[in-house]
Amino acid sequence: MVTGLLLVVLASVLSGSASVMEARGAHRATAAGRPGVAGMARQPFYVIGLLIDLLGFLAAAAAMQYLPLFLVQAGVATSVGVSAVLARILGTPLGRRSACALVAMLVGLVLISLAARPGQVPPLSVWWSWAPLFWAAPTALLLVLGLRTKGARSAVLLALAAGSGFTAVAVAARTLAIPAGGWAALIDPGVLAVAINGVLATVSFAAALERGTVTMVASITYATETVLPSAVGLLFLGDAVRSGLAGVAAAGFVLAVGGAMTLAGFRPSVKPIVPPATAGAQAAGSAAPA
Repeated sequence: MVTGLLLVVLASVLSGSASVMEARGAHRATAAGRPGVAGMARQPFYVIGLLIDLLGFLAAAAAMQYLPLFLVQAGVATSVGVSAVLARILGTPLGRRSACALVAMLVGLVLISLAARPGQVPPLSVWWSWAPLFWAAPTALLLVLGLRTKGARSAVLLALAAGSGFTAVAVAARTLAIPAGGWAALIDPGVLAVAINGVLATVSFAAALERGTVTMVASITYATETVLPSAVGLLFLGDAVRSGLAGVAAAGFVLAVGGAMTLAGFRPSVKPIVPPATAGAQAAGSAAPA
């Protein structure tokens, strides 16, 4: 269990750090007049952030081989706390509400860790290896509907699509058994489910951020990708809580996820990037007599 917890911490740190890098890349893309996914993809900060995110996912997937889904997903959700701490180090005050949310997350994660009972995934029917792959269909449908819908409903649908895709990734990773042959792994339904749903979720999340507020999008995504996999793990995949500690686990889950959703509204202050010519004009204007 110790190995799994260390992997969860690593996944949280990597994902939180990646969010800071991706946010900086998105800001630079906007400042350069190239907003959107295509513009962000040209920014080194954003690309490096995605690579760090991939490492974080691999750490989380490895943790799922040791720990219940509800513990891993709640732990990964605390990555937003890592982002907030890094933002504080970079000069953005947390504020009392964000600081309380950060403490709540940490307390919640400790409670879940104490209550969780590690266990092996029970023997599953053949359809379980294909279920996460088929899950990509409703996720893709939500993505298409979100892109075609106008207004705030578009961001909601896209955030749900992101949460759905990340849910399928978590379930597939928990039940994944990679074949011994290298080429066989490329067509394994579990590996394909992780890859396809991961891409759909990433695209959906980026598109949602373009259409809605960070608070709303992140809250819906975090809630979906934490609650749904946790329920699947408890009902079907052998995840369990230690005897007599169900209340402790429930309280920890609420604290961890609630804290993450609260911190999802934390926005680091970013100084605008002003071209030298514009800055000079602004300075001259401010120096001119009224």
